[in-house]
Amino acid sequence: MVWRRLPAVLGNLPLRLLPLSEAQLAAVRASGWLREAAFRTTPRTSKAEIKAFLEAVHGMPVERVHTINYLGAKKRGILPAGKPFFYRESDWKKAYVIFRLPTAAAAAATTLLPASAAAAAAASPAPPQAPADAGAPVRRSSSSGGSSGGSGV
Repeated sequence: MVWRRLPAVLGNLPLRLLPLSEAQLAAVRASGWLREAAFRTTPRTSKAEIKAFLEAVHGMPVERVHTINYLGAKKRGILPAGKPFFYRESDWKKAYVIFRLPTAAAAAATTLLPASAAAAAAASPAPPQAPADAGAPVRRSSSSGGSSGGSGV
């Protein structure tokens, strides 16, 4: 017999957004939409529960969810009497959620992609150019007066 756990009540699901990187913040500021985000939750939360929570409570269209479990960090503390003690933080699960493009923005994104690619190409710096005298032969003077360390033939 297979025992299955009843799904958690969606309102009580502890799902906390992890800090965004600078690149993700720039993408949100530019487009107002983020493709992937990472959340921290309890280890017993399933992928289906995470997806259902984000879609039902927050109205975010979720494409897929990837998860990884982490063991709590081991810590060492010292009591006021000076005696050390050890403890472990709570285990947790990281969920990478990949969102679908919202339906209203999907049509706009197909028209904006070529323009944004052209803007990105225009914004990229030009490759460095060689100096004007790059084709001139290079003359090196030898202070020893003889050969410069090559074969003595």
